[in-house]
Amino acid sequence: MEGIVKINQVLIVDDNESLLTALNRLLSAYFKERDIHNYKILTATSADEAVNILKKNTSIPIVISDIMMPGMDGLDFLRHITHDLRRGIQVIMITGQGNMGRAVDSFRNGAAEYITKPFDVSTIYEIMDRTLARLENWAKMIKGAVA
Repeated sequence: MEGIVKINQVLIVDDNESLLTALNRLLSAYFKERDIHNYKILTATSADEAVNILKKNTSIPIVISDIMMPGMDGLDFLRHITHDLRRGIQVIMITGQGNMGRAVDSFRNGAAEYITKPFDVSTIYEIMDRTLARLENWAKMIKGAVA
């Protein structure tokens, strides 16, 4: 992960404030443990709020979103991100219901990862490692194609 020089921004979306706080702390610990200092964690308590954040900040490469939320649910939010806002954003879906149909729908609509609650620290760390590596590889490919 040493090659990452851009600000690593993560947007966490969940209507449960305690889960938002827990994920924020978990990701802060992850970045600190990986010695990544240039990161920013944003939070939103609804998909509508998250859409507004993504429209204002087009450099957010990672979104972690709950599926079950009032108003626009996580799957509609995922479709909105990947189909309307911008492709290539890494969306990690989280759900308390281990429903195979939801997982398939998530991947079909552009999710990069899918996590079921309860999850442990190692699961989040592994997913973040894969996600940051994928972003790093894409950046190298794009840089190579432009050069």
